[in-house]
Amino acid sequence: MRKRLLFEAASLVCLSLLQAQAQTAPFSVASLKIENVRFQRVSKLSSAQQRELTKEIRQDTEWPTQHILQAVADSVRQNVLAAYADHGYWRAKVTVQVVPQRLLDSAQTVDVVVWALNEGPQYRLRSLTWSGAEAFPPERLNGLIPVRPGEVLERDKLAAGMEAARHLYATRGYINYTAIPEMQTDDAHDTASLQIHVDEGGVFTFEKFDVLGINPTTRERLLDAWPLRPGDVYASGIVEDFVRQHASLLPPAGQRDVVCRTMDLSNHTIEFTLDFRAQPLPCAAPPEPEVTSQSLNRLLPQPQP
Repeated sequence: MRKRLLFEAASLVCLSLLQAQAQTAPFSVASLKIENVRFQRVSKLSSAQQRELTKEIRQDTEWPTQHILQAVADSVRQNVLAAYADHGYWRAKVTVQVVPQRLLDSAQTVDVVVWALNEGPQYRLRSLTWSGAEAFPPERLNGLIPVRPGEVLERDKLAAGMEAARHLYATRGYINYTAIPEMQTDDAHDTASLQIHVDEGGVFTFEKFDVLGINPTTRERLLDAWPLRPGDVYASGIVEDFVRQHASLLPPAGQRDVVCRTMDLSNHTIEFTLDFRAQPLPCAAPPEPEVTSQSLNRLLPQPQP
């Protein structure tokens, strides 16, 4: 029997990337500690792997106040399924029970019970193909995925390879690159054929760079030192490297400092503004371009304690 796993594969592969990169709107949270984690009918994860998974699960202590127990159960389930997929068990089925316990240090504690309903087969990679990828030959992209045909298809290795592909594209100006994995399983042979659907997003070129809130002489020095000229291909990481290399010319990082990154998705251009003014204005842009802002504290070297 052959089955396609698109949503599940994409969700599990991208779990670590989303955790690292996702930015969400503020929401109300409550403190809740997971005290004990018990595994029932789990045989495909070793005792050592279960202990490591327990430590990971117990790290989270703040949860959205709305439907808090369901949020805990959903989070634990995603972590458990990711652990299974890390060892090639892509079709494991589990259920999670969250049992409230007592107040401890002003925080509610809960126990978690993970029941394996069906751990499923361990899949090995049969084939790997890319669709929509034109900037690089498939041999180059395949070399980034540290799983070869015949080997166990491990989620963490696949995620690492897809992140390496994203980084490769970003170095060539494809900063809006996206990729979604689709897996077709062959249950008769316990193999999986993987196709990665790519939207390259186009090459972005640099358009403008400015620095606000510093003296004119220093501003001119920074503008002269900026490595790109209008029309040059923008490689991801240039602004971070620039700020680190010229930190001695910049004011001490403050909570109000922002880097405005404006991406014009229609023209595939990008511009940056470093704003050190005492009252920096919100990033402004025409209606269509995507605009993001981030604190300079994330870019500048932090003082050592």
